[in-house]
Amino acid sequence: MNESKLETLNAIRLATLAVCALFLTCCASVTATAQPTITNGPRTQFAWEKKRVTLSASVTGRAPFQYQWQLNGTNLIGATNVSLLFPQIQLTNNGAYRLIAADSTGSATSQVAQVMVRSWPQPTGPRIPELARLDTNMQSILLTYAIPGGSLAVVKDGRLVFTRGYGWADVENDEAFQPDSRCQIDSLTKTITAATMMKLVEDGKVSLDTPVFSLLNLQPPHYAGAVFDSRWTNITVRHLLSHKAGWNRDTAMNPLRSTGFDPVFWPDYAARDLGLSAPPTPTDIVRWMLGKPLQTNPGSQFSYSSFGFVVAGRVIENITGQPFELAAEQLLAEAGITRVQLGANSPATRDIGEALCYLNPAITAPAGIGSYFEPKPFDFNLPYAYPAIMFDAAGGLIASAMDYARFVAAIDGLPTFPDILSTNSVATMAGGSLGWDSVSSSDPSTGIWTKEGDLFGSNSRSTKWSHGVIFVFLLNSLAPDASGNDVDIALNGTLTSSVAVISNSGIWPTNDLFAATLSYEAWRVKYFSTSELADPTVSGDDADPDGDGIPNLLEYASGTDPRVPNEPPKLVASVSASDGGPSLVVSFRRLLLAYELDYSVEASEDLHTWSPITGEADEPSLNADGTVTASVHAGSPADASARFFRLRVARK
Repeated sequence: MNESKLETLNAIRLATLAVCALFLTCCASVTATAQPTITNGPRTQFAWEKKRVTLSASVTGRAPFQYQWQLNGTNLIGATNVSLLFPQIQLTNNGAYRLIAADSTGSATSQVAQVMVRSWPQPTGPRIPELARLDTNMQSILLTYAIPGGSLAVVKDGRLVFTRGYGWADVENDEAFQPDSRCQIDSLTKTITAATMMKLVEDGKVSLDTPVFSLLNLQPPHYAGAVFDSRWTNITVRHLLSHKAGWNRDTAMNPLRSTGFDPVFWPDYAARDLGLSAPPTPTDIVRWMLGKPLQTNPGSQFSYSSFGFVVAGRVIENITGQPFELAAEQLLAEAGITRVQLGANSPATRDIGEALCYLNPAITAPAGIGSYFEPKPFDFNLPYAYPAIMFDAAGGLIASAMDYARFVAAIDGLPTFPDILSTNSVATMAGGSLGWDSVSSSDPSTGIWTKEGDLFGSNSRSTKWSHGVIFVFLLNSLAPDASGNDVDIALNGTLTSSVAVISNSGIWPTNDLFAATLSYEAWRVKYFSTSELADPTVSGDDADPDGDGIPNLLEYASGTDPRVPNEPPKLVASVSASDGGPSLVVSFRRLLLAYELDYSVEASEDLHTWSPITGEADEPSLNADGTVTASVHAGSPADASARFFRLRVARK
């Protein structure tokens, strides 16, 4: 065979092999089928008992499919649809659910969804009969929108007349939401930031019209594409606090090259551009943004900007020489508030009394992820996906409703509660909406000033209403109402209507809970001088400066003045009738706060060995001084007749 024929034959063979290979490849693509895939699977969620709950998933593959739901790894009889419906879910339905989907090619299993069902607990804090409609408002919202817990505080003419907790602060650990439970307050932080800045203005350390670039002491970055916008030099403190600094989160281009960009929620991309090996700080975020353009000229247009308040936080730090959190704490301490701080970055790192935040089951596709917000997994951990430290001065603080109400009372310009800002500063904040969302009038007597906050696992609102009324509520879940709006709008409407009815009827209670809700730290500052605070023989827990035999810690626990002799606190025993027969009830005075002290009634038969009484407590009753009378059941009178009782108090 000659050489040309051999080459031709080899070419034919190669072509034939190629055709065969192509045929086999085509056949493989036709005959091979993938197993079914489950997307948008069931999600971990909270649910109130007897409410409608649906678990569902999307399945792709070769129909028809066979479905089987499992609870705690065991097949549920009859649960063979792609959705699992509970018309009225029960406590017995608690557990871990997953869906198995199968077709002719195989099967797939969804991720596990934990369903946490709880019944409605008794509200915490003293019941105020005249304001019972407020309890109804809160309960209705929480039950309707699957919100685990929340709190409400109401001030009237400088008096804290109402503070209660509802539902659950920590569902998994059955921890009730208390009046002093602290929750993410989100953008309510901005009002605190504005007030902190106004205090610096009062002290002559900065002006509202001072350009901020020189105060930041930062150099523009040099990452790829970074270009310094010279308009930064025109931004003033006033622009930051009034959302007119020039950033527009709706039209700005984000790192994924789409519109919608709130830089405080893009930490991973900031770290990448800046070459950081650790998560960026708020200062790093500001430095990152020095390489990105403004959208409008400073002062020319309102555009809500969390980043502007993060910049304000850095200005406060550079002026005071201390972290923003500490500067804010110093201002708040002037109003007797010591429990406000940065929120936790994860459930495991929460501080004592810090409520857990929950992703609401009604949020199926949270708006803004991938635009305003850096992409994160859409799961139950979403409320903690963006660390609070990143947006500290814009929305990173936690507080209780009662403490935030105390703060608003201290910046409302009214004479009924001591203000921590001057009359001029209060008017400037209101007149320029510095830290407020809405101001109907800068007149403290008639103006209604509001601030709203929300993130993926929290929702809050504060309202300085007319007629000397302030109300603040905090929720540990963000839920949409029927119109798609945050549920705080609906709750604010019902509370406003209730407050109007109460005001028109003139049935406001006369009690004041402010004095009896101070933290121990604030209480000590109230009663002892700076030098005495440094002397444990005067201000220590066991010290007794008035010589009445009652140490300071017990004076605080009982709501009495440590500088004036008082009668020792007493335990009162009485017999209560019940269905199970008579019961011995031991009562004592205490503060309504849940997270400052541990109160324990103990019993002994020989005055040597003491054991705590764990009997169910009755609902506490409110005393005129703002303390409450609590009680425990100590068993039958006959069993208790030979026992001694004492009250033990300890710091938490």
